[in-house]
Amino acid sequence: MAEKEQNNKPQTSSTNTFMTGINKDIAKYAMPPESYYDAQNIRITTNHGKETAALVNVEGNEFLIDIPCSPKVLGIKMQEQIIIADTWVTTPWNVTFALMCTNGVGIVRQFTGVGGNVVDVIYSAMLSSDILWTDNNGLPVNFPDFAEEYKINIHFDQSLQYLTIWSDLVDFNVDSIIASGNLTTQQLLANSECNLEVIGFTTIRDDIYLFTTNYNGGSEEADGGPGQIWRLTYDHSTKEATLLCVYSRLSCINFTKQHPIQAIGRYENSNVQGIYWTDNFNPPRKLNVADNIISMQVDCKFLDLAPVSELQIPILQRITQGGALEAGTYQIAFRYASVEGLTTNWSPLSNPVGVYGDEQTDPYCNIQGDLADPETMKGKITNKRIEWYITGLDVSYDILEFAVVYKKSNVRSEDDHYIFKVAQNVLSTMTVELVGNEDEANKIQLAGEEFQEGIGATFETVKTLTSRDNKLFLGNVTNTAFNVEFDARAYRFKHDVGGGTISDLDSDSDLTVTINGSGLYTPGPGETALDQVPELHDVICRYNDESPDTNPDWFTQDAYIYQAGGIHLGGTGPNVNYKFVTETNAGDNVTLDAACASSWNSGVNLICGFGDPGGAATMNPLCYWFDSTPAPYNQQPEIACVVDPNAFTLGVDNLGIPVQNYDMNSSVDNFKSPYKYSLYEGYSRGEIYRFGIVFYNSKGAPSFVNWIGDIKFPYESQSDVTGSIGDFNTWQWNGTGSPTAWMDDPNFFYDGSIVTQSLGIEFTVDLSSLDLVELGITGFSIVRCDRTEDDKSKFGQAITWPVAEHSFKPPKDGTPWPAGFPERNTLIPQPGVFMYMVGTYVMASWMTENSISDMPPWMDFSIAPAEDCTCVGDTTIFENQMPKVRGPKEKHMLLYGPLNWKNSSPQEPFNLNDEKTFIAGDHLRIAGAMTPIVSLDYGNIATWNPSCATAYGGSIPGVPQPTGQWNKYYYGPTINAGNAWNTGVSYIDGIPTTLNPALVHIPLEFATWVGDGKRINSTVDPSMEKNFVNVTNPWDCKISFAMDQVNITNGLNRPRSICSEAVLVTTTDQIPYWDMLMGRSEVHTSTSQGVSPARAIVSYERYMTPYGGDTYVDRTRSIYQFCNHYFPISEQDAVSNNNPVSPLSNIVNEVYGGDVITTLFDFTQWEKNWGQAPPFTSYFQIGDHEAVNDAEWGIMAGVVVPLEVHTANSEWRHGYHFAAKGGSGNPYPDDGTNLHDEYRYLSGYNHKQDVRSYIPLPFNFNLNEEFDTRIHYSLTKVNGESSDSWATFLVGNYKDIEGIYGPLNNLLMHNSVMYYFQDKGFGMLNVNPNALVQSVDGMSLQLGTVSGGTGQFIQNFNYISSQYGAKQQWAVTRSDSSIYFFDSLKQKVFRFNSEGNTPLSDISGLHSWFNDKLIGDVLKHDNPILNKGVTATYDNKNYEALFTFHDNSLLKLYRAQVYPDTENNVPTGAMVIRGLDKCNKCITEWDCDTNGVANPLIIDKIWHNGYSVGPVAVLYMVGCGNEELSGYTWPSAQYGDMLAFIDPVLLDSSWQYGDLIDMECEKGQESYTVAYAEFANSFSSFYDFHPTIYINDGKSLITPNSQNECYNDVGIWNQVQELGSLQSTNAFRKNLYMHDIGPYGTFYDVTMASTVTLISNLGSINTKVFDNISFHMESLSVEGAIYEEDIDVRNDVFDKIRFYTDYQTTDWIELDPTGTNQNIRKVEREWKMSIPRNIMSNVNDGDIFNTSNYDPERQFRDRLRDKYMMIDLYYNNLDDITGGAKNIKFILHYFNTFFRPSMR
Repeated sequence: MAEKEQNNKPQTSSTNTFMTGINKDIAKYAMPPESYYDAQNIRITTNHGKETAALVNVEGNEFLIDIPCSPKVLGIKMQEQIIIADTWVTTPWNVTFALMCTNGVGIVRQFTGVGGNVVDVIYSAMLSSDILWTDNNGLPVNFPDFAEEYKINIHFDQSLQYLTIWSDLVDFNVDSIIASGNLTTQQLLANSECNLEVIGFTTIRDDIYLFTTNYNGGSEEADGGPGQIWRLTYDHSTKEATLLCVYSRLSCINFTKQHPIQAIGRYENSNVQGIYWTDNFNPPRKLNVADNIISMQVDCKFLDLAPVSELQIPILQRITQGGALEAGTYQIAFRYASVEGLTTNWSPLSNPVGVYGDEQTDPYCNIQGDLADPETMKGKITNKRIEWYITGLDVSYDILEFAVVYKKSNVRSEDDHYIFKVAQNVLSTMTVELVGNEDEANKIQLAGEEFQEGIGATFETVKTLTSRDNKLFLGNVTNTAFNVEFDARAYRFKHDVGGGTISDLDSDSDLTVTINGSGLYTPGPGETALDQVPELHDVICRYNDESPDTNPDWFTQDAYIYQAGGIHLGGTGPNVNYKFVTETNAGDNVTLDAACASSWNSGVNLICGFGDPGGAATMNPLCYWFDSTPAPYNQQPEIACVVDPNAFTLGVDNLGIPVQNYDMNSSVDNFKSPYKYSLYEGYSRGEIYRFGIVFYNSKGAPSFVNWIGDIKFPYESQSDVTGSIGDFNTWQWNGTGSPTAWMDDPNFFYDGSIVTQSLGIEFTVDLSSLDLVELGITGFSIVRCDRTEDDKSKFGQAITWPVAEHSFKPPKDGTPWPAGFPERNTLIPQPGVFMYMVGTYVMASWMTENSISDMPPWMDFSIAPAEDCTCVGDTTIFENQMPKVRGPKEKHMLLYGPLNWKNSSPQEPFNLNDEKTFIAGDHLRIAGAMTPIVSLDYGNIATWNPSCATAYGGSIPGVPQPTGQWNKYYYGPTINAGNAWNTGVSYIDGIPTTLNPALVHIPLEFATWVGDGKRINSTVDPSMEKNFVNVTNPWDCKISFAMDQVNITNGLNRPRSICSEAVLVTTTDQIPYWDMLMGRSEVHTSTSQGVSPARAIVSYERYMTPYGGDTYVDRTRSIYQFCNHYFPISEQDAVSNNNPVSPLSNIVNEVYGGDVITTLFDFTQWEKNWGQAPPFTSYFQIGDHEAVNDAEWGIMAGVVVPLEVHTANSEWRHGYHFAAKGGSGNPYPDDGTNLHDEYRYLSGYNHKQDVRSYIPLPFNFNLNEEFDTRIHYSLTKVNGESSDSWATFLVGNYKDIEGIYGPLNNLLMHNSVMYYFQDKGFGMLNVNPNALVQSVDGMSLQLGTVSGGTGQFIQNFNYISSQYGAKQQWAVTRSDSSIYFFDSLKQKVFRFNSEGNTPLSDISGLHSWFNDKLIGDVLKHDNPILNKGVTATYDNKNYEALFTFHDNSLLKLYRAQVYPDTENNVPTGAMVIRGLDKCNKCITEWDCDTNGVANPLIIDKIWHNGYSVGPVAVLYMVGCGNEELSGYTWPSAQYGDMLAFIDPVLLDSSWQYGDLIDMECEKGQESYTVAYAEFANSFSSFYDFHPTIYINDGKSLITPNSQNECYNDVGIWNQVQELGSLQSTNAFRKNLYMHDIGPYGTFYDVTMASTVTLISNLGSINTKVFDNISFHMESLSVEGAIYEEDIDVRNDVFDKIRFYTDYQTTDWIELDPTGTNQNIRKVEREWKMSIPRNIMSNVNDGDIFNTSNYDPERQFRDRLRDKYMMIDLYYNNLDDITGGAKNIKFILHYFNTFFRPSMR
């Protein structure tokens, strides 16, 4: 009765619609009617009309194309050793050439010729239609027809002379190339590979490029294997697809499924279409795919953005006429380029080569450097050009690019850099010429950084890449620092008191280490082996510290100067030794004049009263300096040439590197020659240079520098034990003729020659400890630190001259001193005759007490009676009335030489100006003493003829007196200390034999530069006694007393000579002139020898710890530079380096490339006073008397002296100086037209090696430079550029984002904004921000971009979220409006757009699903290719974001069977298992190559009859080849059957053959695909396709079949024998499917059902009785359906439906719209049905899905009654009758549920 009453209650209905998608989170009673609980294979937004918001079954995918087996690629080339042989040109040859192809197809032809390239001949025949070949049937055929039929491609690389051959025909290959005669080399470039799988893709316009491989590798660390790149073209109108292989290679391409590929494409023009890719395993790569014929022949090494290479150094060959080079210095480098547009790093720069206009054959003194042109601001144009040659070129590259660095100044920023030549790379040796008039249009300007950085940063791996604004961006990079662990340290030893040698290595923070030189590798107590010195030890050599405050005994107790053997000066290390070498430079020859030699032998004293204060000597050695009849040089010079005219160098120098031969080209054999200057610039004596060794890898990148040592070079007096003092001296005098005695030297040679010596260093390097192949080392360089002003302890050498004090009385009438005039007691340069110093008064003048004169002070003298006149001697009757010169001064001295290089023409651009600044502690070191060889006839200067008759009583006749002289300080005397000349210092050949600072160091109080005739006030420094004026008078007594006395006084007392620029010093202590062999001083009169023509050479020095310190940490901050050394290592030598006799175990190279020259430096010490030093104007007339011109009274004196020059190559100075005054046939103009010496020198001539720098391993540096939050960006690409800018990443062009949020996983461009994703955050990069202003029309105008400056292109970055990110690279996708990503750490899907960052999975109803379902490896791994991780895409057709999750390591059971062996011969403890589940993950890890008895596969558990046993070890598998080793007969075996062993105790009688078992392992896999409908803002469905990768070109969605091996009874098992590994048998993944075009619900040819779960919950607070349903559903046939297209399919409805509440269910109801069991009907286009009753039995567990709880026959079954009801709808897209897909689209518009209140 109650039931009947209920049925009479009015019904209510609820309507379900679908626009808000799936919601699994909300409670059932609260589910909105617009949502549904679950869906599979349906959509709510589609690309078809009138469907959105309705439920539609999803279109499937359809087979598009399969990836065929890749083509076999073969290559052939001539053997290089044959083609380069000299005899090959005339050698006849006969070659039979054949191509053998699949199925016996082939073609053959015979070729003959003489010389030439055989392969080129064959290739030419292949192109001709007129040349016939013979095919495999013996029929004639031309090659073009044959190639067309079988789609055979050929490509001949003209540069490489390499022919590549392959076929594009599917299942057809060129199997082999046969060429008789053994003249060619055939190479297999790629095998035919099958079962290929897509691991990455990109697009270029309408083409899709696929990256494929069949290689797994087994682990992420394992090497990769073969790989291919394909072009996929799809015609959307015809729906036809084609695949063309554009690249295939063997393992060199290193592809692996372990590392998916991210790629981008770039279309530049029809010839350049590049794809750029990275896989976080290989370096980033690129291939030009515009032409598959060209791309296929590209060598693997040209794929890397930084391709590998073996570089060489360009060698100077010659400098010739016919060019237009600007004066300055040139260095060139080259790099290789490929047709891909990729370039290598630049080679090492050539040695610097200077250019000037003069010829080497010009008169020596006429050769000079040029200056800059003030108009062009470059060096003046010369007529020169330069040739270099390069050997050992890698001809595998197509192109060579040559660039030059031109230096016009010594300022790095003013250098010019440009590419001047691009050439085809054909031969291994090439000559390149820089002319100077290259077409400007063909020059490619380079930034200076490009030589330093080359291609910039190179990368080992890159995780992600993208592009914007024509730049390539790389993120999360590893550029493992190139560090070679090589102990390059070499230590210095001293002779031990007990014999042998020892080396004591100091440390600021550690104990001293001692090495026994006699037992380098067998140390005694307290000693350390040579190769066991701790790596971080400071290893300080005490000998380097000369400071008197810290190490006064450096030259005795700490004389660590030898190699371990104690013989050679140098150092010894475990791998590097060094010693010192010299290079001789031509100097000058001197021959004694016969007259002077005769006077010497006769004992005639030609000069009155010199040498001995008492008068004439019986034998006067000063003849050699003062003979005046005729000049003692042979032949008499007219110009100051100082070089042997025959001193031209021939031959070739190579410094120990045979492939680097420098031809001197008969140039002058000293630094006047650009060849000599280029090669032999040396090092300073006694200076410390920091040396290291740098290695180069195959990408041309330098390693960190390995420090060799802080090496102090030998002093002048030092030598090897077996050598002689002076071996390393600045000069060498080679005397000839008959020796005589002078200054205690019994072997004085007047005749002889002088040379200078460049000081170099010879390194012996042993590389046998290095695996050069593994390290990729292709060469090394010895490098050094730049010796800056702060590092120098030596500043150059100078010749000394005393300072005197001039004293005279002022005018009696009180006339003031004229401005600038020297006053009483003024310091002046010491006067003298012929540069001959004396120890007493030397300026003659007259003075009376009562004189009255209005003359200026220098002329304030009355006429004295003739008898009051006297010559100056040690006594004079009018001494007190005369102006006096007292000298030399005790603490003042002049230094002449280029210590300073004061630019004398500041108005000229780029002239060198190098001025030293005195600092406390500066000192002089006596480096030598030289005596002059004098000529009194310089350049035909007029002489005058006074007489000494009156002064000397007429006893000596008057002699002609030249007014010009020059003094060659060539001879160094040998004299022992303690004699009449000197007290403390012994000399051998002019070299002090001691380094004792107490004897040879002269501490300074002050030093300053003083110009010609200039004044230094005493106020500049307290150490200055008086004012100093740089003017003087030569001493002369040979004045004619018959001359007008007024003129005499005028001449005697005016400054008749202006003195040269010099450095004026004041000393702390008295100057030891006696120990400098310069005679006695003003105070020091103990020596009996008061006169000496000798002058000391000193070195200007200071105490310094150079290069920032000498500790290990200090050294890690050093910066090194090139010093002209590069030793190439060929691949052959690298391979043979591990042989017992390695050519690289004893590499001996000389290294120069220093910063000093040695030369005969010339200067004019005194110049006649032509008035060039105001206010000392020339005086011509006084009153009524004709005055003698001051210049006529003066004298010009020049000096030539061998010096070590640190400031410039003084041989290349320009303009007027002593050695350049006058000329051949052009006598010195004695009229004042030539002024004093000029210091004009183009600073670009100095060899500053500042183009490149090298650094050591920084302290505490992480060698694995894994910058996982760094973003690098390239140079800007210009379409069609010859060199790919996307391959150049300047070192500073990067930005680091915050590291606390995890590594950078993806870079994504979206709507012109670049986004970055990290594990726990994401944000946007402010890339090249535009500067905008508002125009008058309201539009925004772009003004410019922030793109200049290192690192500034990415201006900043902004975090959108610091909580959410994307740990998985492939879990990010984008639509036009939004970015979607999955955060595996939070297990949420996010959408970011203009509205912010939204957690879709939280607000759209799938929060619980993501947390419950994703529990395995999906959260840990990021490789969807291996079904581990997430892959995502956006379906532009259907506006869906798709996320596919591959979850592994799930605990899962797989069904198997105990093998039914009727023979029962299974070994004890073993069973044979046959897998029944074709995707049994427990055993798919088996690898035939690695698994077996030694490495069994372990199965965790096997379940049998309700209990488990395990672990189980699988030792053998059928098909792997090891099954026969088991001893088992394997009856009726199938591939994949396993023999497994287990504890025999566990195998009881319950185990029977044929039993079903379950294998348990944590390797189970589940995959899910979920769709988010963008327009609906909701998750819409789960899909039954689970691809490993989405190939999306924006128009189409293509995926590989990565799941059919689980659906079909084919696949992995029957592939074992062929492939040898279960895991590599994804045979279906080669099949590509196009989505949204296939039959509905059909994925990869398997048709799946479409389902949806609804909830009816209207009025959910009330209990209801659910009675009926109705729904509106369309069913439309589509193209290819079994019904006609676009027709409503009548009676097509869901196949099944199920209703249930929390405790009731109807179970699945098969719907029958038409049959005898009809249970649903269509009324007015609406399907209607009654809801069946509950079939649950009365059981306790209440599981409504447990069929054992069902009782459909139960009487009085109740209606479904609850607050809500669930409805499952099931639509089978498969037709049960045909077995094919229905291809019917259903559209469910709404679903009604009818119910009434429950009255219970």
